[in-house]
Amino acid sequence: MVLNISNYDGSQFITIPDNYLNTTSSSLELPGRGYQSYGTAINQDLLWLMQHFARETPPDVPVQGQIWWDTSGKLLKVYNGSQWISGSSIPITGLQPANPVDGSLWWNTGHNPPQLNIWVNGAWRWIGPPGYEYWTSNQNNIPSANQVYSVGTAAYQLSQLHTADAYVYQDVTVGRYLTVANSASFGSLITSQGTNAVYQGYQVTSAPLNQKWWWRAADTNSLVEYITDDTNTNARTWLEVNRSANVITDINFVTNTNNAAVTINSQGNVKLNNPQAALVFPDGSVQRYAPFTRTNVFYQSTTWTVPNNVSWVKARVWGAGGGGGGNYVQGASGGGGGGGYSEEILFVTPGSSIVVTVGQGGLGGGNSSVSASANNGLSGGSSSFGTYLSATGGVGGFGSLTGSYGVGGIGGVGYGNAIVAVGGLGSAGFTIATSGLGGAGGAAAFGGAGAASGPGYPGYWPGGGGGGGINNLQGGVGGNGAVIVEY
Repeated sequence: MVLNISNYDGSQFITIPDNYLNTTSSSLELPGRGYQSYGTAINQDLLWLMQHFARETPPDVPVQGQIWWDTSGKLLKVYNGSQWISGSSIPITGLQPANPVDGSLWWNTGHNPPQLNIWVNGAWRWIGPPGYEYWTSNQNNIPSANQVYSVGTAAYQLSQLHTADAYVYQDVTVGRYLTVANSASFGSLITSQGTNAVYQGYQVTSAPLNQKWWWRAADTNSLVEYITDDTNTNARTWLEVNRSANVITDINFVTNTNNAAVTINSQGNVKLNNPQAALVFPDGSVQRYAPFTRTNVFYQSTTWTVPNNVSWVKARVWGAGGGGGGNYVQGASGGGGGGGYSEEILFVTPGSSIVVTVGQGGLGGGNSSVSASANNGLSGGSSSFGTYLSATGGVGGFGSLTGSYGVGGIGGVGYGNAIVAVGGLGSAGFTIATSGLGGAGGAAAFGGAGAASGPGYPGYWPGGGGGGGINNLQGGVGGNGAVIVEY
Protein backbone atom coordinates (compact mmCIF):
# COMPACT_ATOMS: atom_id res chain seq x y z
CA MET A 1 0.00 0.00 0.00
CA VAL A 2 1.08 3.60 -0.55
CA LEU A 3 0.05 7.03 0.71
CA ASN A 4 -0.86 9.53 -2.07
CA ILE A 5 -0.22 13.23 -1.27
CA SER A 6 -1.93 15.85 -3.48
CA ASN A 7 -1.34 19.59 -4.02
CA TYR A 8 -4.09 22.01 -2.97
CA ASP A 9 -5.23 22.28 -6.58
CA GLY A 10 -5.81 18.51 -6.63
CA SER A 11 -2.78 17.54 -8.69
CA GLN A 12 -0.55 14.66 -7.56
CA PHE A 13 2.44 15.76 -5.43
CA ILE A 14 4.13 12.52 -4.26
CA THR A 15 3.44 8.89 -3.37
CA ILE A 16 4.93 7.65 -0.05
CA PRO A 17 5.39 3.91 0.48
CA ASP A 18 4.38 2.34 3.78
CA ASN A 19 6.92 2.38 6.64
CA TYR A 20 8.94 5.11 4.84
CA LEU A 21 9.94 8.72 5.78
CA ASN A 22 10.18 11.01 2.71
CA THR A 23 12.80 13.77 3.23
CA THR A 24 13.64 14.55 -0.42
CA SER A 25 10.40 15.86 -1.99
CA SER A 26 9.98 19.01 0.12
CA SER A 27 11.41 20.91 3.08
CA LEU A 28 9.26 18.77 5.44
CA GLU A 29 9.63 15.20 6.69
CA LEU A 30 6.59 13.27 5.36
CA PRO A 31 5.94 9.84 6.99
CA GLY A 32 4.13 7.03 5.17
CA ARG A 33 1.59 4.71 6.77
CA GLY A 34 3.06 2.48 9.47
CA TYR A 35 6.23 4.56 9.92
CA GLN A 36 7.23 3.92 13.55
CA SER A 37 8.47 7.41 14.58
CA TYR A 38 5.82 9.36 12.69
CA GLY A 39 5.05 11.52 15.75
CA THR A 40 8.54 12.99 15.84
CA ALA A 41 8.39 13.84 12.13
CA ILE A 42 4.95 15.46 12.37
CA ASN A 43 5.82 17.55 15.43
CA GLN A 44 9.08 18.59 13.81
CA ASP A 45 7.17 19.68 10.69
CA LEU A 46 4.68 21.72 12.77
CA LEU A 47 7.51 23.60 14.47
CA TRP A 48 9.26 24.34 11.17
CA LEU A 49 5.99 25.64 9.69
CA MET A 50 5.40 27.92 12.70
CA GLN A 51 8.96 29.25 12.33
CA HIS A 52 8.65 29.55 8.53
CA PHE A 53 11.88 27.55 8.19
CA ALA A 54 13.80 30.35 9.91
CA ARG A 55 17.55 30.32 9.19
CA GLU A 56 20.18 32.21 7.17
CA THR A 57 20.12 29.91 4.12
CA PRO A 58 17.05 28.96 2.03
CA PRO A 59 15.14 25.78 2.96
CA ASP A 60 16.08 22.60 1.12
CA VAL A 61 13.78 21.34 -1.67
CA PRO A 62 11.31 24.29 -1.60
CA VAL A 63 7.89 24.07 -3.24
CA GLN A 64 5.94 26.84 -4.93
CA GLY A 65 4.17 29.09 -2.40
CA GLN A 66 6.47 28.12 0.50
CA ILE A 67 7.33 30.90 3.01
CA TRP A 68 10.84 31.37 4.52
CA TRP A 69 12.00 33.78 7.25
CA ASP A 70 15.51 34.83 6.19
CA THR A 71 17.24 35.52 9.51
CA SER A 72 20.29 37.11 7.88
CA GLY A 73 18.37 39.93 6.23
CA LYS A 74 15.33 39.85 8.54
CA LEU A 75 13.11 39.33 5.49
CA LEU A 76 10.03 37.23 4.83
CA LYS A 77 10.38 35.56 1.42
CA VAL A 78 8.14 33.44 -0.83
CA TYR A 79 9.23 30.77 -3.31
CA ASN A 80 7.61 31.40 -6.72
CA GLY A 81 8.61 28.08 -8.23
CA SER A 82 12.03 29.21 -9.48
CA GLN A 83 13.41 31.69 -6.93
CA TRP A 84 12.84 33.27 -3.54
CA ILE A 85 11.28 36.74 -3.73
CA SER A 86 11.06 39.28 -0.95
CA GLY A 87 7.78 40.01 0.84
CA SER A 88 6.58 43.51 1.76
CA SER A 89 8.98 44.11 4.67
CA ILE A 90 12.02 46.34 4.10
CA PRO A 91 15.16 45.69 6.19
CA ILE A 92 16.26 48.71 8.22
CA THR A 93 19.95 48.28 8.95
CA GLY A 94 23.36 49.79 8.35
CA LEU A 95 24.61 46.51 6.85
CA GLN A 96 23.80 45.20 3.40
CA PRO A 97 21.10 42.49 3.59
CA ALA A 98 22.17 39.02 2.55
CA ASN A 99 20.70 37.03 -0.33
CA PRO A 100 18.91 39.92 -2.11
CA VAL A 101 17.07 39.40 -5.41
CA ASP A 102 16.15 41.90 -8.10
CA GLY A 103 13.57 44.32 -6.66
CA SER A 104 14.66 43.87 -3.00
CA LEU A 105 14.61 47.13 -1.01
CA TRP A 106 16.90 48.22 1.84
CA TRP A 107 16.69 51.30 4.12
CA ASN A 108 20.39 52.01 4.76
CA THR A 109 20.76 53.60 8.20
CA GLY A 110 24.53 53.51 7.83
CA HIS A 111 24.37 56.47 5.44
CA ASN A 112 23.90 60.05 6.65
CA PRO A 113 21.15 60.85 5.93
CA PRO A 114 19.60 57.34 5.66
CA GLN A 115 18.88 56.23 2.08
CA LEU A 116 16.51 53.85 0.29
CA ASN A 117 18.25 51.37 -2.05
CA ILE A 118 17.06 48.75 -4.54
CA TRP A 119 18.89 45.60 -5.71
CA VAL A 120 19.22 45.58 -9.52
CA ASN A 121 21.44 43.35 -11.66
CA GLY A 122 23.71 42.28 -8.82
CA ALA A 123 24.19 45.62 -7.05
CA TRP A 124 22.44 47.98 -4.64
CA ARG A 125 21.27 51.16 -6.39
CA TRP A 126 20.57 54.37 -4.50
CA ILE A 127 16.97 55.72 -4.83
CA GLY A 128 16.70 58.62 -2.35
CA PRO A 129 16.26 60.91 -0.56
CA PRO A 130 18.94 63.38 -1.81
CA GLY A 131 21.86 63.93 0.53
CA TYR A 132 25.53 64.70 0.60
CA GLU A 133 28.75 63.90 2.40
CA TYR A 134 31.59 66.28 3.13
CA TRP A 135 34.78 65.32 1.34
CA THR A 136 37.05 64.46 4.24
CA SER A 137 38.98 61.31 3.29
CA ASN A 138 41.75 61.11 5.92
CA GLN A 139 40.92 64.55 7.36
CA ASN A 140 37.94 65.61 9.46
CA ASN A 141 37.97 69.35 8.81
CA ILE A 142 35.97 71.19 6.15
CA PRO A 143 38.14 71.88 3.05
CA SER A 144 39.70 75.29 2.62
CA ALA A 145 41.74 76.91 -0.13
CA ASN A 146 45.21 75.52 -0.97
CA GLN A 147 44.80 72.51 1.32
CA VAL A 148 46.26 69.11 0.45
CA TYR A 149 43.98 66.07 0.77
CA SER A 150 44.72 62.36 0.66
CA VAL A 151 42.24 60.61 -1.64
CA GLY A 152 42.95 56.90 -1.79
CA THR A 153 46.63 56.54 -2.62
CA ALA A 154 47.09 59.95 -4.25
CA ALA A 155 47.26 63.48 -2.85
CA TYR A 156 45.53 66.47 -4.45
CA GLN A 157 45.71 70.16 -3.75
CA LEU A 158 42.51 72.20 -4.02
CA SER A 159 42.83 75.92 -4.75
CA GLN A 160 40.24 78.72 -5.04
CA LEU A 161 37.72 76.47 -3.31
CA HIS A 162 34.31 77.57 -1.97
CA THR A 163 34.06 75.68 1.30
CA ALA A 164 30.25 75.69 1.22
CA ASP A 165 30.33 73.82 -2.06
CA ALA A 166 33.02 71.26 -1.23
CA TYR A 167 30.90 68.14 -1.06
CA VAL A 168 29.86 65.27 -3.26
CA TYR A 169 26.16 64.85 -4.02
CA GLN A 170 24.12 61.77 -3.19
CA ASP A 171 26.84 59.28 -2.30
CA VAL A 172 29.52 58.65 0.30
CA THR A 173 32.04 57.49 -2.30
CA VAL A 174 33.87 60.47 -3.79
CA GLY A 175 34.90 58.56 -6.91
CA ARG A 176 31.27 57.84 -7.79
CA TYR A 177 30.67 61.25 -9.37
CA LEU A 178 34.10 62.96 -9.40
CA THR A 179 36.48 60.56 -11.12
CA VAL A 180 40.15 61.45 -11.60
CA ALA A 181 43.27 59.54 -12.50
CA ASN A 182 45.99 59.13 -9.88
CA SER A 183 48.18 61.60 -11.73
CA ALA A 184 45.44 64.21 -12.11
CA SER A 185 45.38 67.52 -10.28
CA PHE A 186 42.93 70.38 -9.96
CA GLY A 187 43.94 73.53 -11.76
CA SER A 188 42.42 76.59 -13.38
CA LEU A 189 38.90 77.88 -12.71
CA ILE A 190 36.46 77.48 -15.61
CA THR A 191 34.68 80.75 -16.50
CA SER A 192 33.90 80.16 -20.17
CA GLN A 193 30.22 79.22 -19.84
CA GLY A 194 28.19 82.41 -20.33
CA THR A 195 29.29 86.01 -20.60
CA ASN A 196 28.99 86.65 -16.86
CA ALA A 197 30.91 83.54 -15.79
CA VAL A 198 27.84 82.19 -13.99
CA TYR A 199 28.98 78.57 -14.08
CA GLN A 200 32.25 77.88 -12.30
CA GLY A 201 34.13 74.74 -11.33
CA TYR A 202 37.47 73.01 -11.22
CA GLN A 203 39.07 71.66 -14.34
CA VAL A 204 40.93 68.34 -14.42
CA THR A 205 44.22 69.40 -16.00
CA SER A 206 45.36 65.91 -17.03
CA ALA A 207 42.09 64.07 -17.47
CA PRO A 208 41.82 60.92 -19.57
CA LEU A 209 39.65 60.86 -22.68
CA ASN A 210 35.92 61.46 -22.05
CA GLN A 211 36.48 62.27 -18.37
CA LYS A 212 33.22 62.96 -16.48
CA TRP A 213 32.99 65.22 -13.45
CA TRP A 214 30.53 67.48 -11.60
CA TRP A 215 30.53 70.98 -10.22
CA ARG A 216 28.06 73.42 -8.71
CA ALA A 217 27.34 76.82 -10.20
CA ALA A 218 28.53 79.91 -8.35
CA ASP A 219 24.92 81.08 -8.08
CA THR A 220 24.08 77.73 -6.33
CA ASN A 221 21.10 77.23 -8.64
CA SER A 222 22.37 74.46 -10.88
CA LEU A 223 24.44 71.28 -10.93
CA VAL A 224 26.21 70.44 -14.17
CA GLU A 225 28.14 67.44 -15.51
CA TYR A 226 30.87 68.12 -18.04
CA ILE A 227 32.57 65.74 -20.45
CA THR A 228 35.92 66.52 -22.11
CA ASP A 229 35.91 65.27 -25.69
CA ASP A 230 39.70 65.12 -25.64
CA THR A 231 42.23 65.67 -22.87
CA ASN A 232 41.39 68.90 -21.06
CA THR A 233 39.78 70.73 -24.01
CA ASN A 234 36.35 71.77 -25.29
CA ALA A 235 34.19 70.91 -22.30
CA ARG A 236 30.59 70.13 -23.23
CA THR A 237 27.52 70.31 -20.99
CA TRP A 238 25.63 67.02 -20.86
CA LEU A 239 23.28 67.21 -17.87
CA GLU A 240 22.08 70.31 -16.03
CA VAL A 241 19.98 70.27 -12.86
CA ASN A 242 18.46 73.65 -11.97
CA ARG A 243 17.07 74.31 -8.53
CA SER A 244 15.74 77.01 -6.24
CA ALA A 245 17.26 76.58 -2.78
CA ASN A 246 16.91 72.80 -2.19
CA VAL A 247 14.04 72.29 -4.65
CA ILE A 248 14.81 71.03 -8.17
CA THR A 249 12.98 73.18 -10.73
CA ASP A 250 13.97 71.34 -13.91
CA ILE A 251 16.53 69.01 -15.45
CA ASN A 252 18.00 69.75 -18.89
CA PHE A 253 19.66 67.25 -21.22
CA VAL A 254 21.97 69.45 -23.24
CA THR A 255 23.46 68.84 -26.70
CA ASN A 256 27.02 69.44 -27.88
CA THR A 257 25.97 72.93 -29.00
CA ASN A 258 24.98 73.81 -25.42
CA ASN A 259 21.28 73.84 -26.29
CA ALA A 260 18.84 72.10 -23.94
CA ALA A 261 17.35 69.35 -26.11
CA VAL A 262 15.04 67.90 -23.43
CA THR A 263 13.70 69.49 -20.25
CA ILE A 264 11.96 67.70 -17.36
CA ASN A 265 10.26 70.13 -14.97
CA SER A 266 9.34 69.70 -11.32
CA GLN A 267 5.86 68.39 -12.27
CA GLY A 268 7.46 65.57 -14.27
CA ASN A 269 6.47 67.05 -17.64
CA VAL A 270 8.87 66.30 -20.50
CA LYS A 271 9.48 68.98 -23.12
CA LEU A 272 11.30 68.59 -26.45
CA ASN A 273 12.82 72.04 -26.92
CA ASN A 274 13.48 71.58 -30.63
CA PRO A 275 10.01 71.88 -32.22
CA GLN A 276 11.09 69.62 -35.09
CA ALA A 277 12.40 66.91 -32.77
CA ALA A 278 10.42 63.69 -32.30
CA LEU A 279 9.72 60.91 -29.83
CA VAL A 280 10.84 57.54 -31.19
CA PHE A 281 9.11 54.51 -29.67
CA PRO A 282 10.50 50.95 -29.33
CA ASP A 283 8.57 49.79 -32.41
CA GLY A 284 10.26 52.49 -34.48
CA SER A 285 7.19 54.74 -34.77
CA VAL A 286 7.80 58.49 -34.57
CA GLN A 287 5.62 61.22 -33.04
CA ARG A 288 6.50 64.87 -33.63
CA TYR A 289 3.42 66.64 -32.33
CA ALA A 290 0.63 66.30 -29.78
CA PRO A 291 -2.98 65.54 -30.78
CA PHE A 292 -4.70 68.59 -32.28
CA THR A 293 -7.39 69.98 -29.94
CA ARG A 294 -8.36 73.34 -31.51
CA THR A 295 -9.94 74.08 -34.89
CA ASN A 296 -10.35 77.24 -36.99
CA VAL A 297 -12.78 77.19 -39.95
CA PHE A 298 -12.28 79.95 -42.53
CA TYR A 299 -15.23 80.85 -44.78
CA GLN A 300 -13.60 83.99 -46.19
CA SER A 301 -10.08 85.10 -47.05
CA THR A 302 -8.04 86.51 -44.18
CA THR A 303 -4.60 86.49 -42.52
CA TRP A 304 -4.07 84.01 -39.68
CA THR A 305 -1.47 84.50 -36.93
CA VAL A 306 0.03 81.28 -35.60
CA PRO A 307 -0.58 81.18 -31.81
CA ASN A 308 2.33 81.10 -29.39
CA ASN A 309 3.71 77.64 -28.55
CA VAL A 310 2.18 76.19 -31.74
CA SER A 311 4.68 74.64 -34.16
CA TRP A 312 2.59 72.01 -35.94
CA VAL A 313 -0.80 72.41 -37.67
CA LYS A 314 -3.03 70.28 -39.86
CA ALA A 315 -4.38 72.32 -42.79
CA ARG A 316 -7.19 71.24 -45.15
CA VAL A 317 -8.10 73.25 -48.26
CA TRP A 318 -11.09 72.97 -50.65
CA GLY A 319 -11.43 74.85 -53.92
CA ALA A 320 -14.88 76.27 -54.72
CA GLY A 321 -17.39 74.48 -56.97
CA GLY A 322 -17.96 75.57 -60.56
CA GLY A 323 -21.31 77.10 -61.54
CA GLY A 324 -23.79 75.10 -63.63
CA GLY A 325 -24.35 76.05 -67.26
CA GLY A 326 -27.47 78.09 -68.23
CA ASN A 327 -30.02 77.39 -71.03
CA TYR A 328 -31.81 79.51 -73.61
CA VAL A 329 -35.52 78.70 -74.22
CA GLN A 330 -35.40 74.92 -74.24
CA GLY A 331 -32.65 72.38 -73.45
CA ALA A 332 -30.47 71.20 -70.55
CA SER A 333 -26.99 72.37 -69.51
CA GLY A 334 -24.11 70.65 -67.71
CA GLY A 335 -23.32 70.79 -63.97
CA GLY A 336 -20.22 72.51 -62.59
CA GLY A 337 -17.17 70.52 -61.45
CA GLY A 338 -16.43 69.98 -57.75
CA GLY A 339 -13.54 71.75 -56.03
CA GLY A 340 -10.14 70.12 -55.57
CA TYR A 341 -8.71 69.18 -52.15
CA SER A 342 -5.35 69.25 -50.37
CA GLU A 343 -4.36 68.24 -46.83
CA GLU A 344 -1.03 68.29 -44.96
CA ILE A 345 0.48 68.45 -41.47
CA LEU A 346 2.84 71.41 -41.49
CA PHE A 347 5.66 72.81 -39.37
CA VAL A 348 5.02 76.53 -38.78
CA THR A 349 6.63 79.33 -36.79
CA PRO A 350 4.80 80.60 -33.66
CA GLY A 351 3.68 84.21 -34.11
CA SER A 352 4.08 84.19 -37.91
CA SER A 353 1.33 85.39 -40.29
CA ILE A 354 -0.13 83.11 -42.95
CA VAL A 355 -2.38 84.36 -45.76
CA VAL A 356 -5.57 82.29 -45.99
CA THR A 357 -7.44 82.44 -49.31
CA VAL A 358 -10.97 81.04 -49.64
CA GLY A 359 -12.34 80.65 -53.16
CA GLN A 360 -15.92 81.71 -53.92
CA GLY A 361 -18.35 79.50 -55.81
CA GLY A 362 -18.63 80.04 -59.56
CA LEU A 363 -21.80 81.78 -60.75
CA GLY A 364 -24.27 79.83 -62.87
CA GLY A 365 -24.48 80.53 -66.59
CA GLY A 366 -27.20 82.81 -68.02
CA ASN A 367 -29.88 82.30 -70.67
CA SER A 368 -28.40 84.26 -73.57
CA SER A 369 -29.51 83.59 -77.15
CA VAL A 370 -26.13 84.64 -78.57
CA SER A 371 -24.35 81.29 -78.21
CA ALA A 372 -24.21 78.21 -76.03
CA SER A 373 -20.76 79.24 -74.68
CA ALA A 374 -22.21 82.54 -73.55
CA ASN A 375 -24.27 80.48 -71.09
CA ASN A 376 -21.32 78.57 -69.59
CA GLY A 377 -21.07 78.58 -65.81
CA LEU A 378 -18.04 80.30 -64.22
CA SER A 379 -15.24 78.32 -62.62
CA GLY A 380 -14.97 78.24 -58.83
CA GLY A 381 -12.22 80.23 -57.10
CA SER A 382 -8.99 78.64 -55.78
CA SER A 383 -8.29 78.32 -52.05
CA SER A 384 -4.90 78.20 -50.33
CA PHE A 385 -3.10 78.15 -46.97
CA GLY A 386 -0.12 80.43 -47.45
CA THR A 387 2.39 78.95 -49.84
CA TYR A 388 2.08 75.51 -48.23
CA LEU A 389 -0.86 74.01 -50.13
CA SER A 390 -3.75 74.98 -52.42
CA ALA A 391 -6.72 73.65 -54.39
CA THR A 392 -8.28 75.02 -57.56
CA GLY A 393 -12.01 75.42 -58.12
CA GLY A 394 -14.13 73.24 -60.38
CA VAL A 395 -14.71 74.32 -63.97
CA GLY A 396 -18.17 75.72 -64.80
CA GLY A 397 -20.73 73.54 -66.61
CA PHE A 398 -21.29 74.14 -70.31
CA GLY A 399 -24.37 76.12 -71.44
CA SER A 400 -26.92 75.23 -74.13
CA LEU A 401 -29.38 76.74 -76.61
CA THR A 402 -32.78 75.56 -77.81
CA GLY A 403 -32.91 71.80 -78.36
CA SER A 404 -29.35 71.12 -77.21
CA TYR A 405 -27.53 70.09 -74.04
CA GLY A 406 -24.25 71.04 -72.34
CA VAL A 407 -21.59 68.77 -70.80
CA GLY A 408 -20.36 69.02 -67.21
CA GLY A 409 -17.28 70.87 -66.01
CA ILE A 410 -14.19 69.01 -64.75
CA GLY A 411 -13.19 69.04 -61.08
CA GLY A 412 -10.55 71.20 -59.43
CA VAL A 413 -7.10 69.93 -58.46
CA GLY A 414 -5.31 69.85 -55.09
CA TYR A 415 -1.62 70.81 -54.73
CA GLY A 416 0.69 69.92 -51.81
CA ASN A 417 3.16 67.36 -50.49
CA ALA A 418 0.78 64.99 -48.71
CA ILE A 419 -2.88 64.28 -49.53
CA VAL A 420 -4.26 65.80 -52.74
CA ALA A 421 -7.44 64.94 -54.66
CA VAL A 422 -9.41 66.01 -57.74
CA GLY A 423 -13.00 67.20 -57.51
CA GLY A 424 -15.83 65.30 -59.18
CA LEU A 425 -16.89 65.85 -62.81
CA GLY A 426 -20.20 67.60 -63.38
CA SER A 427 -22.87 65.63 -65.28
CA ALA A 428 -24.09 66.54 -68.75
CA GLY A 429 -27.61 67.89 -69.26
CA PHE A 430 -30.33 65.52 -70.55
CA THR A 431 -33.14 66.51 -72.93
CA ILE A 432 -36.44 64.70 -73.46
CA ALA A 433 -38.71 66.15 -76.16
CA THR A 434 -39.52 69.67 -75.00
CA SER A 435 -38.18 69.14 -71.47
CA GLY A 436 -34.98 67.88 -69.79
CA LEU A 437 -32.83 67.68 -66.68
CA GLY A 438 -29.88 69.89 -65.92
CA GLY A 439 -26.68 68.02 -65.22
CA ALA A 440 -25.77 67.35 -61.59
CA GLY A 441 -22.85 69.23 -60.12
CA GLY A 442 -19.65 67.35 -59.29
CA ALA A 443 -18.88 66.65 -55.62
CA ALA A 444 -15.88 68.29 -54.01
CA ALA A 445 -13.10 65.88 -53.02
CA PHE A 446 -13.76 64.93 -49.36
CA GLY A 447 -16.21 67.87 -49.27
CA GLY A 448 -19.63 69.12 -50.29
CA ALA A 449 -21.96 67.26 -52.62
CA GLY A 450 -22.76 68.57 -56.06
CA ALA A 451 -26.24 69.88 -56.85
CA ALA A 452 -28.79 67.26 -57.88
CA SER A 453 -30.10 67.03 -61.43
CA GLY A 454 -32.85 69.53 -61.99
CA PRO A 455 -33.47 73.16 -62.80
CA GLY A 456 -30.12 74.61 -61.69
CA TYR A 457 -29.77 73.83 -57.97
CA PRO A 458 -26.80 75.34 -56.07
CA GLY A 459 -23.83 73.19 -55.00
CA TYR A 460 -23.22 72.29 -51.36
CA TRP A 461 -20.44 73.64 -49.11
CA PRO A 462 -17.57 73.19 -49.33
CA GLY A 463 -16.80 73.06 -53.02
CA GLY A 464 -19.82 71.26 -54.53
CA GLY A 465 -20.55 72.08 -58.18
CA GLY A 466 -23.76 73.90 -59.19
CA GLY A 467 -26.44 72.13 -61.23
CA GLY A 468 -27.13 72.83 -64.92
CA GLY A 469 -30.12 75.00 -65.92
CA ILE A 470 -33.05 73.94 -68.17
CA ASN A 471 -35.80 75.61 -70.19
CA ASN A 472 -34.54 79.18 -70.19
CA LEU A 473 -33.21 78.99 -66.57
CA GLN A 474 -29.80 79.99 -65.31
CA GLY A 475 -27.35 77.43 -63.86
CA GLY A 476 -26.89 76.95 -60.11
CA VAL A 477 -24.05 78.65 -58.23
CA GLY A 478 -21.16 76.47 -57.01
CA GLY A 479 -20.49 75.96 -53.29
CA ASN A 480 -17.82 78.21 -51.74
CA GLY A 481 -14.44 76.77 -50.88
CA ALA A 482 -13.04 76.47 -47.35
CA VAL A 483 -9.84 76.31 -45.28
CA ILE A 484 -9.81 74.42 -41.96
CA VAL A 485 -6.80 74.55 -39.62
CA GLU A 486 -6.35 72.23 -36.62
CA TYR A 487 -3.62 72.81 -34.01
